[in-house]
Amino acid sequence: MMQEPEGIFRVGASSDHSVQLFDTPESLGEAVASFLAEGLEGGGRLLVAARAASVWEVSRALADRGISMSELVTSGRLTVVDAHATLRALLRDERPERALFEAHVGDLVARLSAGSPAPLRIYGELVEILAEEGNFAGAAALEDLW
Repeated sequence: MMQEPEGIFRVGASSDHSVQLFDTPESLGEAVASFLAEGLEGGGRLLVAARAASVWEVSRALADRGISMSELVTSGRLTVVDAHATLRALLRDERPERALFEAHVGDLVARLSAGSPAPLRIYGELVEILAEEGNFAGAAALEDLW
C-alpha cells in the first residue's frame, strides 16, 4: 500500500485541497493515479486538467493498476481537458476572469458533480503552468477562483 508522500499541505474548506510537488514525471503519474484510483473506489467521477505528458504518465500508472484510462473516459467516469487550452479560455490580459472561469470550469465541475453522491476528484495543472511562466499574480488569482 502506498503511503501518502510527505510535503502535502491540506486546506479545509468546502473541499479538500492538496498541493504536492513531484521530483519526476513518474512520481507525478504514480501520485495522481493513486489519488484518482481512490476516487474510483468511492464511486466518484474524476476530472483531470493537465498537459499531455502528465496525462500519459497518469495513464501509464493507472494501467499498472489494471485501470484503463480510455475505458474511464468512454464510461463518463473520467473527463480529461488540456490544461493549456483551458487556460487560453480563462485568461484575459494574463489574468483569469471570473465569468470565463465559471463558464468553462465552474459549469464543467457542476455537470460532473451532479447526480453523484461521491465527491468529484480533480487533478489540475493550470495554476502550476501560470507559476512556471512567472505569472504569479495570475496563478494566485486562479487559485482563488478554485
